[in-house]
Amino acid sequence: TAQLIKELFTTYKQIAILGLGLQFWQQFIGINTVMYYGPKIMETAGFDSNTDAILTSIPLALTNMIGTIIAIKTIDTRG
Repeated sequence: TAQLIKELFTTYKQIAILGLGLQFWQQFIGINTVMYYGPKIMETAGFDSNTDAILTSIPLALTNMIGTIIAIKTIDTRG
């Protein structure tokens, strides 16, 4: 186990830092919370029905999906 950890931070140092950094920023920004509570946030903002609140969350979800696809493609091409 110690050998694997040593190899992770020597051979794969840049990849490990990138992965840990991305995870940190995802949690720091709080996009998961916004995605989860999006309809409730929209309802609190003044949208009358649950349907309207959910429909207004669709652009956020689509933006998240497009960003994820771009990130996956970039990671795949750059290794």
